[in-house]
Amino acid sequence: MIETLFIPEPNTGCFLWLGYTNAAGYGYVRRGQRRLAAHRVYYEQIKGPIPAGMQLDHLCNNTHCVNPDHLQPVLPIDNHDQRRKFCKRGHILTPDNITGKRYKRCRICSRAIALASYHRRKIYA
Repeated sequence: MIETLFIPEPNTGCFLWLGYTNAAGYGYVRRGQRRLAAHRVYYEQIKGPIPAGMQLDHLCNNTHCVNPDHLQPVLPIDNHDQRRKFCKRGHILTPDNITGKRYKRCRICSRAIALASYHRRKIYA
């Protein structure tokens, strides 16, 4: 069943999921009343069980991908750190480009937001 719900992408080697996806782009498949992550199901079909306490990291950074060769079991903390390499506008998050104590923010985006706010206040003042 799951083999028919993806297509291979020739340039990257990703298997792009065609079925249901959530807002973050992860594919899901139904097994009875349960909804399971498609990349986890396909990984377990091809490579075997995922070790206890581990998550699958998309090495290709494509959440639509279910290619087991693009998935690697990692600890949850390592998986979270991998996702935060870029801000939502695509700037690289390095120690020099991060601002904020509680939340990591991109310094470039923070400056752009502050500058736009300054100009809005200047026009209406």
